[in-house]
Amino acid sequence: MAGAIGRITAAAAAAYNENQVSLINLNFDFTLLKLEAPEEFGGLGSIMSLKRKTNAESGAFHRTARKLGALFEGTLPEIQELTKAYGIRASEIAQSDKVKTKHARATELFQNQIGADSTSIWAAATSGDAAVSVHLLACMLARVFSGTVATSIWVEIVEGQKLHIDEKQKTANFASAYDAASMAARQEFSRDELAEWDNSARSWIQCGDQVMAKQHLAMMNMLDAAKISVNSETNTYRSVITAWIDALRAMSCLVSGTPQRVQNGAILLALSAWHLYPDLDLVGPANLQVRQHDPLISNLGVLTVGLENSALPHDPVTWSLPLAYMRYYGEPKLITGFAGHSNSRVSIDQFAYVIMGSIFSAWESAGFIKEIRSAVTILRRLSSFLKAAWTQGGDVKSHESHSPQGYI
Repeated sequence: MAGAIGRITAAAAAAYNENQVSLINLNFDFTLLKLEAPEEFGGLGSIMSLKRKTNAESGAFHRTARKLGALFEGTLPEIQELTKAYGIRASEIAQSDKVKTKHARATELFQNQIGADSTSIWAAATSGDAAVSVHLLACMLARVFSGTVATSIWVEIVEGQKLHIDEKQKTANFASAYDAASMAARQEFSRDELAEWDNSARSWIQCGDQVMAKQHLAMMNMLDAAKISVNSETNTYRSVITAWIDALRAMSCLVSGTPQRVQNGAILLALSAWHLYPDLDLVGPANLQVRQHDPLISNLGVLTVGLENSALPHDPVTWSLPLAYMRYYGEPKLITGFAGHSNSRVSIDQFAYVIMGSIFSAWESAGFIKEIRSAVTILRRLSSFLKAAWTQGGDVKSHESHSPQGYI
Protein backbone atom coordinates (compact mmCIF):
# COMPACT_ATOMS: atom_id res chain seq x y z
CA MET A 1 0.00 0.00 0.00
CA ALA A 2 2.82 2.36 0.92
CA GLY A 3 4.46 1.69 -2.45
CA ALA A 4 1.24 2.47 -4.32
CA ILE A 5 0.79 5.71 -2.40
CA GLY A 6 4.37 6.60 -3.14
CA ARG A 7 3.88 6.05 -6.88
CA ILE A 8 0.70 8.18 -6.85
CA THR A 9 2.52 10.94 -4.99
CA ALA A 10 5.42 10.81 -7.46
CA ALA A 11 3.02 10.97 -10.45
CA ALA A 12 1.20 13.93 -8.93
CA ALA A 13 4.51 15.69 -8.29
CA ALA A 14 5.62 15.05 -11.89
CA ALA A 15 2.36 16.45 -13.24
CA TYR A 16 2.70 19.47 -10.97
CA ASN A 17 6.28 20.06 -12.11
CA GLU A 18 5.26 19.74 -15.78
CA ASN A 19 2.55 22.36 -15.32
CA GLN A 20 4.97 24.60 -13.47
CA VAL A 21 7.45 24.38 -16.36
CA SER A 22 4.66 25.29 -18.81
CA LEU A 23 3.68 28.28 -16.72
CA ILE A 24 7.30 29.40 -16.36
CA ASN A 25 7.72 29.23 -20.13
CA LEU A 26 4.56 31.27 -20.63
CA ASN A 27 5.65 33.83 -18.04
CA PHE A 28 8.91 34.13 -19.94
CA ASP A 29 6.79 35.78 -22.67
CA PHE A 30 5.88 33.13 -25.19
CA THR A 31 5.13 35.82 -27.80
CA LEU A 32 8.89 36.23 -28.35
CA LEU A 33 9.36 32.61 -29.45
CA LYS A 34 10.17 32.28 -33.15
CA LEU A 35 9.84 28.94 -34.91
CA GLU A 36 11.52 27.91 -38.14
CA ALA A 37 9.04 28.46 -40.98
CA PRO A 38 8.13 25.29 -42.92
CA GLU A 39 10.22 24.92 -46.08
CA GLU A 40 7.09 25.30 -48.23
CA PHE A 41 6.97 28.99 -47.22
CA GLY A 42 10.59 29.57 -48.28
CA GLY A 43 9.74 31.26 -51.58
CA LEU A 44 7.55 33.72 -49.71
CA GLY A 45 10.19 34.61 -47.14
CA SER A 46 12.91 35.12 -49.73
CA ILE A 47 11.12 37.99 -51.45
CA MET A 48 9.89 39.91 -48.39
CA SER A 49 11.31 43.34 -47.63
CA LEU A 50 13.58 43.52 -44.59
CA LYS A 51 11.11 45.75 -42.74
CA ARG A 52 8.16 43.41 -43.21
CA LYS A 53 10.19 40.30 -42.43
CA THR A 54 11.57 41.79 -39.22
CA ASN A 55 8.08 42.79 -38.14
CA ALA A 56 6.81 39.28 -38.89
CA GLU A 57 9.63 37.52 -37.05
CA SER A 58 10.14 39.69 -33.99
CA GLY A 59 7.86 42.72 -34.15
CA ALA A 60 4.25 43.52 -33.39
CA PHE A 61 2.89 41.17 -36.06
CA HIS A 62 4.80 38.23 -34.62
CA ARG A 63 3.45 38.90 -31.13
CA THR A 64 -0.09 39.12 -32.50
CA ALA A 65 0.33 35.82 -34.35
CA ARG A 66 1.73 34.08 -31.28
CA LYS A 67 -1.04 35.38 -29.00
CA LEU A 68 -3.86 34.47 -31.40
CA GLY A 69 -2.36 31.06 -32.10
CA ALA A 70 -2.02 30.25 -28.39
CA LEU A 71 -5.54 31.50 -27.67
CA PHE A 72 -7.26 29.28 -30.25
CA GLU A 73 -4.85 26.34 -30.36
CA GLY A 74 -6.94 24.00 -28.22
CA THR A 75 -10.03 24.55 -30.39
CA LEU A 76 -8.56 23.95 -33.85
CA PRO A 77 -7.95 20.70 -35.77
CA GLU A 78 -4.53 19.57 -37.04
CA ILE A 79 -3.80 20.94 -40.52
CA GLN A 80 -0.26 19.81 -41.42
CA GLU A 81 -1.08 18.87 -45.03
CA LEU A 82 -3.15 22.01 -45.56
CA THR A 83 -0.32 24.13 -44.15
CA LYS A 84 2.12 22.59 -46.65
CA ALA A 85 -0.20 23.18 -49.61
CA TYR A 86 -0.93 26.73 -48.53
CA GLY A 87 2.77 27.46 -48.07
CA ILE A 88 3.55 26.28 -51.60
CA ARG A 89 0.72 28.35 -53.08
CA ALA A 90 1.73 31.44 -51.08
CA SER A 91 5.30 31.07 -52.33
CA GLU A 92 4.07 30.71 -55.91
CA ILE A 93 2.05 33.90 -55.60
CA ALA A 94 4.94 35.83 -54.02
CA GLN A 95 7.36 34.58 -56.69
CA SER A 96 5.06 35.31 -59.64
CA ASP A 97 6.18 37.69 -62.37
CA LYS A 98 3.37 40.11 -61.53
CA VAL A 99 4.66 40.54 -57.99
CA LYS A 100 8.35 40.50 -58.93
CA THR A 101 7.80 43.23 -61.55
CA LYS A 102 6.37 45.54 -58.91
CA HIS A 103 9.36 44.85 -56.67
CA ALA A 104 11.82 45.51 -59.50
CA ARG A 105 10.24 48.84 -60.39
CA ALA A 106 9.96 50.09 -56.83
CA THR A 107 12.00 53.13 -55.93
CA GLU A 108 14.12 53.06 -52.81
CA LEU A 109 11.57 55.26 -51.04
CA PHE A 110 8.75 52.69 -51.43
CA GLN A 111 10.81 49.48 -51.44
CA ASN A 112 9.38 48.34 -48.09
CA GLN A 113 5.76 48.85 -49.17
CA ILE A 114 5.78 47.49 -52.73
CA GLY A 115 4.59 43.98 -53.54
CA ALA A 116 2.48 41.44 -51.72
CA ASP A 117 1.94 42.21 -48.05
CA SER A 118 2.77 38.78 -46.70
CA THR A 119 3.57 39.98 -43.17
CA SER A 120 0.74 38.09 -41.48
CA ILE A 121 1.55 34.87 -43.38
CA TRP A 122 5.22 34.93 -42.40
CA ALA A 123 4.34 35.86 -38.83
CA ALA A 124 2.00 32.86 -38.74
CA ALA A 125 4.49 30.52 -40.42
CA THR A 126 7.09 31.35 -37.75
CA SER A 127 4.53 30.91 -34.95
CA GLY A 128 3.11 27.42 -35.58
CA ASP A 129 0.16 25.62 -37.22
CA ALA A 130 -2.42 27.28 -34.98
CA ALA A 131 -1.23 30.73 -36.07
CA VAL A 132 -1.45 29.64 -39.73
CA SER A 133 -5.06 28.64 -39.07
CA VAL A 134 -5.68 32.09 -37.58
CA HIS A 135 -4.28 33.71 -40.72
CA LEU A 136 -6.59 31.55 -42.83
CA LEU A 137 -9.58 32.78 -40.83
CA ALA A 138 -8.44 36.37 -41.39
CA CYS A 139 -8.53 35.72 -45.14
CA MET A 140 -12.07 34.29 -44.91
CA LEU A 141 -13.36 37.29 -42.99
CA ALA A 142 -11.58 39.74 -45.30
CA ARG A 143 -13.24 38.13 -48.32
CA VAL A 144 -16.75 38.74 -47.00
CA PHE A 145 -16.66 41.78 -44.70
CA SER A 146 -15.24 45.29 -44.71
CA GLY A 147 -12.22 46.11 -42.55
CA THR A 148 -14.28 47.74 -39.82
CA VAL A 149 -16.73 44.84 -39.61
CA ALA A 150 -13.99 42.20 -39.73
CA THR A 151 -12.12 43.91 -36.90
CA SER A 152 -15.29 43.94 -34.81
CA ILE A 153 -15.69 40.22 -35.47
CA TRP A 154 -12.12 39.63 -34.29
CA VAL A 155 -12.80 41.55 -31.08
CA GLU A 156 -15.92 39.49 -30.46
CA ILE A 157 -14.43 36.06 -31.11
CA VAL A 158 -11.33 36.86 -29.02
CA GLU A 159 -13.55 37.76 -26.08
CA GLY A 160 -15.70 34.70 -26.77
CA GLN A 161 -12.69 32.40 -26.76
CA LYS A 162 -11.46 33.85 -23.48
CA LEU A 163 -14.85 33.11 -21.90
CA HIS A 164 -14.85 29.62 -23.42
CA ILE A 165 -11.45 28.82 -21.88
CA ASP A 166 -12.53 30.20 -18.52
CA GLU A 167 -15.69 28.05 -18.50
CA LYS A 168 -13.74 24.96 -19.54
CA GLN A 169 -11.27 25.43 -16.71
CA LYS A 170 -14.00 25.97 -14.12
CA THR A 171 -15.87 22.79 -15.07
CA ALA A 172 -12.86 20.54 -15.75
CA ASN A 173 -11.99 17.69 -13.40
CA PHE A 174 -8.35 18.71 -13.68
CA ALA A 175 -8.30 22.50 -13.92
CA SER A 176 -4.50 22.53 -14.16
CA ALA A 177 -4.80 21.01 -17.65
CA TYR A 178 -6.03 24.42 -18.83
CA ASP A 179 -3.28 26.47 -17.18
CA ALA A 180 -1.48 27.16 -20.47
CA ALA A 181 -4.74 28.11 -22.23
CA SER A 182 -5.67 30.30 -19.27
CA MET A 183 -2.37 32.14 -19.51
CA ALA A 184 -2.98 32.71 -23.23
CA ALA A 185 -6.46 34.05 -22.43
CA ARG A 186 -4.94 36.67 -20.12
CA GLN A 187 -3.12 38.32 -23.01
CA GLU A 188 -4.43 41.72 -24.09
CA PHE A 189 -5.56 42.34 -27.67
CA SER A 190 -6.02 45.93 -28.81
CA ARG A 191 -8.46 46.75 -31.57
CA ASP A 192 -5.62 48.40 -33.50
CA GLU A 193 -3.49 45.26 -33.61
CA LEU A 194 -6.45 43.17 -34.71
CA ALA A 195 -7.16 45.74 -37.43
CA GLU A 196 -3.54 45.51 -38.62
CA TRP A 197 -3.84 41.73 -38.70
CA ASP A 198 -6.95 42.04 -40.85
CA ASN A 199 -5.37 44.65 -43.15
CA SER A 200 -2.41 42.43 -43.94
CA ALA A 201 -4.60 39.45 -44.81
CA ARG A 202 -6.88 41.71 -46.86
CA SER A 203 -3.94 42.99 -48.88
CA TRP A 204 -2.64 39.48 -49.40
CA ILE A 205 -5.85 38.01 -50.82
CA GLN A 206 -6.13 40.90 -53.29
CA CYS A 207 -2.61 40.14 -54.49
CA GLY A 208 -3.45 36.45 -54.75
CA ASP A 209 -6.61 37.26 -56.73
CA GLN A 210 -4.51 39.08 -59.33
CA VAL A 211 -1.91 36.35 -59.65
CA MET A 212 -4.50 33.55 -59.77
CA ALA A 213 -6.87 35.61 -61.92
CA LYS A 214 -8.24 32.77 -64.07
CA GLN A 215 -9.00 30.47 -61.15
CA HIS A 216 -10.29 33.38 -59.08
CA LEU A 217 -12.80 34.34 -61.78
CA ALA A 218 -14.10 30.77 -61.96
CA MET A 219 -14.43 30.68 -58.17
CA MET A 220 -16.35 33.98 -58.10
CA ASN A 221 -18.76 32.57 -60.68
CA MET A 222 -19.17 29.50 -58.48
CA LEU A 223 -19.91 31.63 -55.43
CA ASP A 224 -22.50 33.59 -57.39
CA ALA A 225 -24.22 30.35 -58.42
CA ALA A 226 -24.13 28.77 -54.96
CA LYS A 227 -26.77 30.92 -53.24
CA ILE A 228 -26.20 29.38 -49.81
CA SER A 229 -25.31 30.78 -46.40
CA VAL A 230 -22.15 30.05 -44.44
CA ASN A 231 -24.19 28.64 -41.54
CA SER A 232 -27.34 29.35 -39.56
CA GLU A 233 -25.74 30.05 -36.16
CA THR A 234 -27.14 33.20 -34.52
CA ASN A 235 -24.26 33.65 -32.08
CA THR A 236 -21.24 35.37 -33.66
CA TYR A 237 -18.60 33.41 -31.74
CA ARG A 238 -20.21 30.03 -32.44
CA SER A 239 -20.88 30.92 -36.08
CA VAL A 240 -17.30 31.93 -36.80
CA ILE A 241 -15.72 29.01 -34.92
CA THR A 242 -18.05 26.52 -36.63
CA ALA A 243 -17.36 27.91 -40.12
CA TRP A 244 -13.64 28.08 -39.42
CA ILE A 245 -13.35 24.48 -38.22
CA ASP A 246 -15.62 23.19 -41.01
CA ALA A 247 -13.40 24.88 -43.60
CA LEU A 248 -10.11 23.69 -42.07
CA ARG A 249 -11.26 20.07 -41.81
CA ALA A 250 -12.80 19.93 -45.28
CA MET A 251 -9.81 21.57 -46.96
CA SER A 252 -7.39 19.28 -45.14
CA CYS A 253 -9.36 16.30 -46.45
CA LEU A 254 -9.45 17.66 -50.01
CA VAL A 255 -5.71 18.30 -50.04
CA SER A 256 -5.15 14.73 -48.83
CA GLY A 257 -7.47 13.29 -51.50
CA THR A 258 -10.65 12.63 -49.54
CA PRO A 259 -13.77 13.82 -51.44
CA GLN A 260 -16.09 16.14 -49.57
CA ARG A 261 -19.76 17.06 -49.83
CA VAL A 262 -21.05 20.20 -48.15
CA GLN A 263 -24.40 21.86 -47.60
CA ASN A 264 -23.18 25.30 -46.50
CA GLY A 265 -20.99 28.07 -47.85
CA ALA A 266 -18.11 27.96 -45.33
CA ILE A 267 -15.88 25.78 -47.48
CA LEU A 268 -16.63 27.66 -50.69
CA LEU A 269 -15.73 30.87 -48.89
CA ALA A 270 -12.46 29.30 -47.73
CA LEU A 271 -11.59 28.17 -51.26
CA SER A 272 -11.98 31.69 -52.59
CA ALA A 273 -9.87 33.19 -49.80
CA TRP A 274 -7.06 30.61 -49.62
CA HIS A 275 -6.37 30.34 -53.38
CA LEU A 276 -6.57 26.56 -53.43
CA TYR A 277 -8.74 25.14 -56.20
CA PRO A 278 -10.06 21.57 -56.03
CA ASP A 279 -12.38 20.26 -58.71
CA LEU A 280 -15.96 21.28 -57.92
CA ASP A 281 -19.34 19.73 -58.66
CA LEU A 282 -22.44 21.83 -57.98
CA VAL A 283 -25.54 19.64 -57.73
CA GLY A 284 -28.97 21.25 -57.72
CA PRO A 285 -31.28 23.25 -59.98
CA ALA A 286 -28.28 24.14 -62.15
CA ASN A 287 -25.62 21.42 -62.31
CA LEU A 288 -22.19 22.91 -62.84
CA GLN A 289 -18.73 21.38 -62.98
CA VAL A 290 -15.42 23.16 -62.60
CA ARG A 291 -12.24 21.20 -63.31
CA GLN A 292 -9.25 23.29 -62.24
CA HIS A 293 -6.53 20.60 -62.02
CA ASP A 294 -4.75 22.28 -59.11
CA PRO A 295 -1.49 20.31 -58.58
CA LEU A 296 -1.70 21.01 -54.85
CA ILE A 297 -4.99 19.12 -54.56
CA SER A 298 -5.17 15.37 -55.02
CA ASN A 299 -7.15 14.23 -58.07
CA LEU A 300 -9.49 12.46 -55.67
CA GLY A 301 -10.14 15.64 -53.70
CA VAL A 302 -13.41 16.66 -55.40
CA LEU A 303 -15.82 18.95 -53.59
CA THR A 304 -19.54 18.34 -54.21
CA VAL A 305 -21.84 21.16 -53.16
CA GLY A 306 -25.59 20.59 -52.79
CA LEU A 307 -27.80 23.49 -53.80
CA GLU A 308 -31.00 22.41 -52.08
CA ASN A 309 -31.26 25.68 -50.11
CA SER A 310 -33.39 28.10 -52.11
CA ALA A 311 -34.00 30.59 -49.32
CA LEU A 312 -31.60 33.08 -50.89
CA PRO A 313 -32.67 33.33 -54.53
CA HIS A 314 -30.79 36.50 -55.43
CA ASP A 315 -27.60 36.39 -53.37
CA PRO A 316 -24.31 34.44 -53.62
CA VAL A 317 -22.64 32.90 -50.54
CA THR A 318 -23.77 34.99 -47.55
CA TRP A 319 -22.79 35.29 -43.90
CA SER A 320 -24.96 37.12 -41.35
CA LEU A 321 -23.58 37.89 -37.89
CA PRO A 322 -25.00 39.94 -34.96
CA LEU A 323 -22.09 42.14 -33.87
CA ALA A 324 -22.08 43.54 -30.36
CA TYR A 325 -18.76 45.35 -30.87
CA MET A 326 -19.92 47.53 -33.78
CA ARG A 327 -21.59 49.90 -31.31
CA TYR A 328 -20.78 51.18 -27.84
CA TYR A 329 -24.44 51.13 -26.79
CA GLY A 330 -27.61 49.34 -27.80
CA GLU A 331 -28.47 45.93 -29.17
CA PRO A 332 -26.07 43.96 -31.42
CA LYS A 333 -26.19 45.04 -35.05
CA LEU A 334 -26.91 42.38 -37.69
CA ILE A 335 -24.31 42.50 -40.47
CA THR A 336 -24.57 40.46 -43.67
CA GLY A 337 -21.57 39.91 -45.93
CA PHE A 338 -21.45 38.48 -49.46
CA ALA A 339 -18.75 36.53 -51.27
CA GLY A 340 -18.93 36.85 -55.04
CA HIS A 341 -18.68 39.38 -57.84
CA SER A 342 -21.05 41.73 -56.02
CA ASN A 343 -18.51 42.08 -53.22
CA SER A 344 -15.31 42.01 -55.26
CA ARG A 345 -12.83 44.85 -54.91
CA VAL A 346 -10.74 46.55 -57.58
CA SER A 347 -6.99 46.22 -57.38
CA ILE A 348 -4.64 49.20 -57.10
CA ASP A 349 -3.78 48.83 -60.80
CA GLN A 350 -7.48 48.82 -61.72
CA PHE A 351 -8.12 51.79 -59.46
CA ALA A 352 -5.42 53.68 -61.37
CA TYR A 353 -7.60 53.40 -64.49
CA VAL A 354 -10.51 54.89 -62.58
CA ILE A 355 -8.36 57.83 -61.52
CA MET A 356 -7.06 58.25 -65.06
CA GLY A 357 -10.59 58.31 -66.46
CA SER A 358 -11.59 60.96 -63.91
CA ILE A 359 -8.62 63.12 -64.88
CA PHE A 360 -9.33 62.86 -68.59
CA SER A 361 -12.99 63.68 -67.99
CA ALA A 362 -11.98 66.81 -66.11
CA TRP A 363 -9.56 67.79 -68.89
CA GLU A 364 -12.27 67.35 -71.49
CA SER A 365 -14.70 69.49 -69.49
CA ALA A 366 -12.07 72.20 -69.14
CA GLY A 367 -11.29 72.14 -72.87
CA PHE A 368 -7.73 70.86 -72.47
CA ILE A 369 -8.47 67.92 -74.78
CA LYS A 370 -11.06 67.74 -77.53
CA GLU A 371 -11.61 63.99 -77.87
CA ILE A 372 -10.58 60.67 -76.37
CA ARG A 373 -7.96 60.08 -79.08
CA SER A 374 -6.01 63.00 -77.67
CA ALA A 375 -5.95 61.32 -74.29
CA VAL A 376 -4.79 58.08 -75.90
CA THR A 377 -1.98 59.97 -77.66
CA ILE A 378 -0.89 61.42 -74.33
CA LEU A 379 -0.85 57.95 -72.78
CA ARG A 380 1.19 56.45 -75.61
CA ARG A 381 3.81 59.19 -75.46
CA LEU A 382 3.94 59.05 -71.67
CA SER A 383 4.38 55.27 -71.84
CA SER A 384 7.22 55.58 -74.36
CA PHE A 385 8.86 58.25 -72.21
CA LEU A 386 8.69 56.13 -69.04
CA LYS A 387 9.93 52.98 -70.80
CA ALA A 388 12.90 54.86 -72.22
CA ALA A 389 13.66 56.33 -68.80
CA TRP A 390 13.41 52.90 -67.18
CA THR A 391 15.71 51.35 -69.80
CA GLN A 392 18.37 53.98 -69.06
CA GLY A 393 18.19 53.49 -65.30
CA GLY A 394 15.56 56.07 -64.47
CA ASP A 395 17.33 59.12 -65.94
CA VAL A 396 14.15 60.93 -66.92
CA LYS A 397 15.94 64.28 -67.27
CA SER A 398 17.71 63.12 -70.43
CA HIS A 399 14.43 62.94 -72.35
CA GLU A 400 12.30 65.70 -73.77
CA SER A 401 8.55 65.47 -73.33
CA HIS A 402 6.29 66.54 -76.16
CA SER A 403 2.61 67.27 -75.70
CA PRO A 404 0.14 66.60 -78.51
CA GLN A 405 0.11 69.64 -80.78
CA GLY A 406 -2.80 71.95 -80.07
CA TYR A 407 -3.62 70.50 -76.67
CA ILE A 408 -2.51 71.09 -73.07
